[in-house]
Amino acid sequence: MEPQLITFDVHSSIEERSLVYFSDNAPTLLRAYVDSGEGLDRAGGFAVQVRSQYTRVPHRELNEIEQGLGGLLIRKIEGDYHNVVGFPAASFFRFLDLLVEEDDDFLEV
Repeated sequence: MEPQLITFDVHSSIEERSLVYFSDNAPTLLRAYVDSGEGLDRAGGFAVQVRSQYTRVPHRELNEIEQGLGGLLIRKIEGDYHNVVGFPAASFFRFLDLLVEEDDDFLEV
């Protein structure tokens, strides 16, 4: 069986905006956050959500590492929190509903 190319003719889009307000942080706090390295692999350079994980550091026992230290730098968030920390799922599913309403067979292959 030949692979089937699936295309969608979509003329709609969504936009989700969230504003992140940072506190007037002391330079020493900002330097400590930069030195932690947490923001290096994050969109926007900071992690908001706090979660703990255990990791094995070479030549050491298991250590608990806090993630989301960037949340300490933030004064407030306006908009969808999930848009800041990952994926705005609620907006996406509302958009998907709209696409299905426009075209009943939108999801059929």
